[in-house]
Amino acid sequence: VKSINVHVGQIVHAGQVVATLDPTQAQADLKTLLAQESALSAEVAEQRAEFDGKPYKPTDPSNRDQLLQSAIYAQRMAQLKYTLNGYDQQIASQAAQVQGAETQAAYYRDQLVLAQQIEHMNTVLQKLNAGSQLTTLQSAQQRVQVQGQLAQSIASAQATAQPLAAHRAQPSTFLQQ
Repeated sequence: VKSINVHVGQIVHAGQVVATLDPTQAQADLKTLLAQESALSAEVAEQRAEFDGKPYKPTDPSNRDQLLQSAIYAQRMAQLKYTLNGYDQQIASQAAQVQGAETQAAYYRDQLVLAQQIEHMNTVLQKLNAGSQLTTLQSAQQRVQVQGQLAQSIASAQATAQPLAAHRAQPSTFLQQ
């Protein structure tokens, strides 16, 4: 209350000012509420733009709240780009590992065919008494080694392919959050 314009027992008339309120607190409250409204409006506009997949651009370049939201938007978009780039790198790395293991498996398949042919030839030569049992056993040993390497390459490709599928799903899961 800034002032009281009447005295105790005084007769007052309709429309007469009996007291004057101090506007200082109300003005401070109004200023605070207007600042909050500006900040929240800018935040809503930034969130709406982000939700709609559009860039956020301040409508008033002198509005601090809009400039702050613009900076926040830029930071969030940079973080999103960084995160998605990380997923892309993980996917590319694992895809290269799968491809490498599959290429290795194809090589060992070819080697296995050759090892089987050599083993068969040495077996035939041994039966004709033109080759030794030792040579036939070495051929069999070579075939078994190639089969083991082929099995390892196939298992490696399969083991890497499973997390690769999960990593390929991560970006869309991340974007849905």
